[in-house]
Amino acid sequence: MFAVIGIIAVSVTGCAKSTEDKSPSSSTSVEKRDIEKLIKKPFHGEMKTDASVVPGTLGIAALKNNHLEVSTTKTIGEAFDSYKHAITKEWRETSSEIGPHYIDYICWFHISPVSTVAIREGIVKRGLEIKFVVRGDGETYIAMISRIDIKSDGMRSVSVIDPPEIKKIVTAIYENREITF
Repeated sequence: MFAVIGIIAVSVTGCAKSTEDKSPSSSTSVEKRDIEKLIKKPFHGEMKTDASVVPGTLGIAALKNNHLEVSTTKTIGEAFDSYKHAITKEWRETSSEIGPHYIDYICWFHISPVSTVAIREGIVKRGLEIKFVVRGDGETYIAMISRIDIKSDGMRSVSVIDPPEIKKIVTAIYENREITF
């Protein structure tokens, strides 16, 4: 009996010591690098809209009637709603009384364009989520794009797209070209 209690006591102190030894420091070089990258190169400066929205008219309809810098002739709604390579498209809005509105464009693709590597990894469905931010003053920009993969076991994987690739994806949508991941 005393042997069992001794083993438990040693295990508990060993686990406590282990977590103390591995606690992360508050200033790692990775965190500093990421923060510097975000401060130096915010993506939304490259993909702002060129039309000003009247404050108080935030929402999906206002966003769709706006233009991204990719095209001054085709509205966001025209480009994204007519994107022929997406089999389903959906717009979602999250509004806030004190902050910006977030509007997500989610589309799903046929599995045929997915690479053979993805098929070997068990991906059965692939989609894209584009997060627009609409501020109270009418400033609109793309904050983030994520690729969504759903595997045959039902697991969902989300990968954030790097800023240099975002402009390529948006341009492909505007030009109605297939997006390759």
